[in-house]
Amino acid sequence: MESLREPLDPAVGISVGVATVTAVILSRGWRNHEKRLAVVMRLGQLSKIWLVAAMRREPAAIVSACEASGPVFIKLAQWLSTRKDILSPELCEAMGCLHEQVACVPNQDDRLAAEADVTGLVVGEMLGGGCIAQVYAGKLQCSDGSTREVAVKVRRRAVVDLLHTDLIILHYAAQLVESVWPHFQWLSMPD
Repeated sequence: MESLREPLDPAVGISVGVATVTAVILSRGWRNHEKRLAVVMRLGQLSKIWLVAAMRREPAAIVSACEASGPVFIKLAQWLSTRKDILSPELCEAMGCLHEQVACVPNQDDRLAAEADVTGLVVGEMLGGGCIAQVYAGKLQCSDGSTREVAVKVRRRAVVDLLHTDLIILHYAAQLVESVWPHFQWLSMPD
């Protein structure tokens, strides 16, 4: 019984959590097997990302894991960075950088999709972006023959599906956390 009192290795905790959430998801009576498969595959991706952060156990690793995990985790980290009542000040400060600095790489497919959706639009260089969308400089050929400089906001490729999948995972993870640690119920995480 003495071993139960020792702190849980973070990597073991993440592995057990991922396995538990996967088991719950697989036990659900979802008729859509593609959706179930997408969630399980995403759990595999997230476990690889978060195992590294768990092993390093430092704020910079957690910030990197949030960025690598995508928009839902970046938004969650942005919110958590304001909660010094829950997390250490060092971790909150490190996650605070996600309010201003999110890795952003221009995507040619996104540019072409925007040009295909708007007649007369030519998308230029990327001006900036966040975890859900990017902003490009653009030129729009107007019906009167004039050209106007415009800002073009383009939602990142496949972000809607990713948001949906990650929210499903976080919902089940929140239920798991509240069942294991009831003192977190005041956060109403599954809601």
